Amino acid sequence: MAESSTPKKIFRFIKFTPTTKKTLCVICGNRIEKSDYRRKLFHGSIKSEYCILIEKYLEINITEETHADTACRKCVRELQKIDSVFTTFKSSYQNTLAKLRETHGHNSVSFKRQFSEDGSATVNSRKSLFPRDEEKEEDSEFNIDTKTDSELKVIWKLLYSTSSARDQGTLYAARNTINARNVTQDPADDFYAASDLVEKVTTAYIITGGLTHFGMESIDSLPCKNVYEGAVGNTNEMKEYIFDQARSFVKTFTLPEIPKLPEYGPNCNTYNCRYCGKKYKQPHSLRKHESSIHGHYDPLFAKEKVSSGKYNENESDGVSAYTKLVLTLGLLRMDHNDAIHMGDGSRMLKIDQFLVLYYKYCHCTKYAFGTLETIAQTEVLLTERQAHRLIWNRTVNHKGDANTNHPNDLDVEHCNKVFKDSAHSYRGVFTEKVVSRVSKSAMKVHEIIKQFDKMCNVHVPSGRHKTCDKEIDIITLVRQFQACNLFDFIPGRSHYAYPNMKENPLTELDMEIVRDWIGASLKKFQNKHFY
Repeated sequence: MAESSTPKKIFRFIKFTPTTKKTLCVICGNRIEKSDYRRKLFHGSIKSEYCILIEKYLEINITEETHADTACRKCVRELQKIDSVFTTFKSSYQNTLAKLRETHGHNSVSFKRQFSEDGSATVNSRKSLFPRDEEKEEDSEFNIDTKTDSELKVIWKLLYSTSSARDQGTLYAARNTINARNVTQDPADDFYAASDLVEKVTTAYIITGGLTHFGMESIDSLPCKNVYEGAVGNTNEMKEYIFDQARSFVKTFTLPEIPKLPEYGPNCNTYNCRYCGKKYKQPHSLRKHESSIHGHYDPLFAKEKVSSGKYNENESDGVSAYTKLVLTLGLLRMDHNDAIHMGDGSRMLKIDQFLVLYYKYCHCTKYAFGTLETIAQTEVLLTERQAHRLIWNRTVNHKGDANTNHPNDLDVEHCNKVFKDSAHSYRGVFTEKVVSRVSKSAMKVHEIIKQFDKMCNVHVPSGRHKTCDKEIDIITLVRQFQACNLFDFIPGRSHYAYPNMKENPLTELDMEIVRDWIGASLKKFQNKHFY
């Protein structure tokens, strides 16, 4: 039988004698004979300031059992110099940030830009120039980042669920079908991927709904319903036919109706009777007065209660309700983006009036409050001249062509990027004078460099995000949606992940609460010093 040896475990450690423990430096390892050149790391069982300094910069834990009790004077002095330099840098950095917040910081984004009397735009304030992660939402009541689209958050909250993988026609199932793996549960993780997915799904829904509307079996087949019977070439008739069919499609497959504010109860914050002008302190007393004295209808005091019909799951189609909600939110988002690109401020405000209710329904209070303030600014808070400027100066166009506008906040981000590039290339101490000089010259220097590169035929990589061909993914989704009969009303069916999908989710909003919220918000707006 072959001989076998038992394996041994070897532990290596340093064993100090009482003499070496007091004379060896824990950092450089040199023996220090003179006591004046040694610094003790422990006073009894308490760590000295030198021990704490060494642990801080070497990231170690010094104990009496495993380490020497001494550090040489030379090593301690070097560490003290490093600590002094870091303390100076930290103090200088904090002072610079404080000055920049005073000169370039702001607390509200109601006015990203201020406009001079001649109508020219001037950027007078920006967010912190070098913000920490925890400062990105600091000191702002309403701060919407450019890439975290508020509309996407609403869509994700209502239509995106990872449990709907087997429900053909849902947003998550479409994501798996076209293999959009970079789309996650939070649209802010990859804004452009989430935006592309919503655009593809909305386009596929529009095409599928168009095929159903015109009775077509496929994209290549001829329409069987709602066929144009006018003269080909007659521009007016063809245009009227297109508008009629588009109007019919929207009324049939979307949710254009929204709940209205109740006509009973307070109609202002002063609680005055709408008939005789009598003042009250409590809204309940006002409602009772208008109902009993003036006969104004109020369900709280009405003798005959209006019963709301019970919701019958067998008479509803959850799949059709989901389809209508997808088209409603998708078309609103496409219309809003188109209004931004065209610089149509009036259309943007009209869409905001729809979106504020969806923000309120999805409990996106920050977005709802900010959107309501923008609407109130244009209606009551600002003068007519300022309101006109706010409506039509919300976008920027640097090319002068149609459909090339982008939002003001995105333009400010571009300016901030140019300024930061100039500031980071500066090799010196930041002072208020330096920051002021760099902020004034950054854009001019940037334009000079661009013009020089253009004259020298130097190719500069474009910062524009490239878009790939979406036709294949859209056609794939259209075929899948058409096979599921998403636009046919079939009572009793529903998606597995959305068993109780309502026809219109906004009907669940308590409009009395919304009215009170609007009144309370208007009070907050009027208390701001700049209105």
